[in-house]
Amino acid sequence: MPTALPAVRVEMQFTTGIWSEVASSDVNQSAGIAIHYGIDGNGPTDCVASTGTCTFVMRNDARNSGLVLGYYSPLHASKRTGWTFGIACQVVFSHPSDTATTVTITRSSQTATVAHTTHGKATGDYVTISGAVQPEYNGTWRITVTTANAYTFTVVGTPTTPATGTITSRKAYVKHRGKVHTIEPQANPKGERSVLVTSYDGMRDLVAADVRRVSLLINTNESTALTTLLDSLPTAAQPVLRSIDTGMETLPYVFDNIGDGVKAVSIMRDLALSSPYTLIYMKGDGTLTKESRQTRSTKTSQFTFSDSMQGVSIPTDLGNVYNHVRVTIHKRSVSSDYTEELYRLSEPIVVPPLETVEVWTNFTDPNDRSIGVGGIPDPIEAFGEYEASDNPLTGGVAVNESVVKTTFATTMKIDITSAEPTTTIYIIALTIVGKVLRDHGPQTYEAISVQSYGDRPINIDSPYLSNAQIAQEWATKLEDQYNDLDDQVNSITIVGNYSTNFMTQVLAREPGDVITITESLTGLSSVTALIHSVDLTVEDRGLLTCTWGLATVPPLTSGFVLDTDQLNVDALQF
Repeated sequence: MPTALPAVRVEMQFTTGIWSEVASSDVNQSAGIAIHYGIDGNGPTDCVASTGTCTFVMRNDARNSGLVLGYYSPLHASKRTGWTFGIACQVVFSHPSDTATTVTITRSSQTATVAHTTHGKATGDYVTISGAVQPEYNGTWRITVTTANAYTFTVVGTPTTPATGTITSRKAYVKHRGKVHTIEPQANPKGERSVLVTSYDGMRDLVAADVRRVSLLINTNESTALTTLLDSLPTAAQPVLRSIDTGMETLPYVFDNIGDGVKAVSIMRDLALSSPYTLIYMKGDGTLTKESRQTRSTKTSQFTFSDSMQGVSIPTDLGNVYNHVRVTIHKRSVSSDYTEELYRLSEPIVVPPLETVEVWTNFTDPNDRSIGVGGIPDPIEAFGEYEASDNPLTGGVAVNESVVKTTFATTMKIDITSAEPTTTIYIIALTIVGKVLRDHGPQTYEAISVQSYGDRPINIDSPYLSNAQIAQEWATKLEDQYNDLDDQVNSITIVGNYSTNFMTQVLAREPGDVITITESLTGLSSVTALIHSVDLTVEDRGLLTCTWGLATVPPLTSGFVLDTDQLNVDALQF
């Protein structure tokens, strides 16, 4: 029988920056809570997380905590204040052995300091604060440890200091942090009136967000490029937390393939596939994490499961076996001077009197306008030709306008503002000159072994990688890793309630962690596996089941791990 029962709470920001617990009576316990996040799949190209989800059911009849019918219907006149699409949501667990401790809280500016004698916590841990009269202090917070008896977290506003009430702190684990995306009221007057809620984690914003306003990067690494990418996004689309390790690869050119805009997650995948064995994933608490092969090579197993799992899934076919690996890289070069035509206007731009028109001009190869390219406009005079007129066909009288140019990797944004009070302005000639960045075509490096099952190829495109040695080494190691089913495990399932150790593992383990598995029936013996994804289900009466999607641990050797790329000679300076 289960012996360890976790505490589970759903928190939302009905007021921005303030976490409020949703009353346990409002969350339908019998319907349960389902959480999924991490990297789906465990093949060579499964390196970037997909959208994480959390689903649960909320009570919507007049016996909920608000005593209001339609309290959680987003269009209802009596809906809960602050309840809407996009509201921040997190699901928090506490281990049954971590009890609540009475604490005191003081505040200076936006920093709340918790006095907690011999707390034993670490920076980056989470605690749930309860009982403060001031709601700004309550909720689950990521802490910074300052002393053995104190830690801090950030609050909004200026709540009374010191905080009042009987205040407690309890260690917590955030296993979902996201935004409410779907709210489906179940209108059933003769049955249970409820609302099905789905919250998406931060990967959803990266799947949806377009990347366009980002500059061309030269001789940079994948971590710097990822940071630049994230910083270019609207604030609301950026992850709430980041953990990006030191980059390994020097990439000659980055972002020259975004054209007129691509999804952020697509570029993240390009970056991961251009730096061997890089993983990019979202943790349960919303931390976007990037790990290089250097970081991964230092990891050790966190726990050993030996014939103690609820279930084990191993491959039953050759679907994830490859003995023929092709890694394709792309050599690029840039024009020697600023004389090539990156853009030519095809039809007049109309600027009404006293208005501003925003024009986006995509760079194309002057030798073949169907090919998009990266470009570096002339820093002194980007326009080769420019003519503004009051006549859409021919030059007319002089007109007054101002032009502001903003250059990105594959495009230039041009803001043209009319100073004419009554005359319409026509831009009838406009070319942009500069240096063209050209891809000279793919170069592919292979690793092949002879196997009894025949030829099973896989193609890996590394859009920003140009180092042939790294490509060949990667192909060789991938072939060695995936040419048979040895040490391949798809997933394991455990029930956290069966022991305090299992509960600890369910709550503490995240994508990127390594575990060890022995299972007699399948023949698995001390197999190390990498957690790619996490599935948690909380059923009625607190039964907590966890399934980890697993991948093989790569055969990293010190020579390959430490062989970081040097500045690439085909990245010309300018």
